[in-house]
Amino acid sequence: MATADLTCPALGGRRVESRTPVERSAGVPDCTARSRGYDAAMRSAARLLAALVVVVGVGACVASPAASSVPVGSPPPSPAAGAEVAATSGVTSNPAIVPSKPAPTPVGTTNTPWGRILDAVPARFPVFPNASAADPPPTGAVSGAWVSASPASQVAAWYHDALLAANWAKVDDGGALEDGSHVIDIVGDRPECKAQLTVKPAGGLTMVTVLYGAGCVGGS
Repeated sequence: MATADLTCPALGGRRVESRTPVERSAGVPDCTARSRGYDAAMRSAARLLAALVVVVGVGACVASPAASSVPVGSPPPSPAAGAEVAATSGVTSNPAIVPSKPAPTPVGTTNTPWGRILDAVPARFPVFPNASAADPPPTGAVSGAWVSASPASQVAAWYHDALLAANWAKVDDGGALEDGSHVIDIVGDRPECKAQLTVKPAGGLTMVTVLYGAGCVGGS
């Protein structure tokens, strides 16, 4: 039985004899010619494989240039976050505009036999508890008018104390008149600042009217 020559690869099933008679008699394998062709083929295949590896490696680097700058295990940056930063960078909010307070409406004045008065009392002027605003009496202009169900004497006493507590310099109640009325004269911190308050019974109620002098503007 013939024995296969495993020391040299076969070339297409055809064996080429290149040994000398002495080499054949000594049993030297005939690998000289075939090994040269075989080695050349293997070197060409190795060069082709190396070229393919280089091309694949370069393509991977070009396809993902940012991959080397991202730490291993870190999530990719969010496009939405980047867009938000780009949209808000360099934008400054305007400070809140505080509207200015409107100038107070000047209070009108009216000349009366008592003197020139304001057409309304200042907000700081004391008003008897539970008293209701009323229409001015037909006797003449006043700065303010209220009605209360309390007795006139009680209302007058309350106003006497409340006006002193409001820092009016002088509060003079001359006492009850024949009809039960009380007239309280008031003077502020300046001689030109004065007011007069009248407390008068009226049909089961008590009417309170005030003449607030125009000279008290800016004072008590």
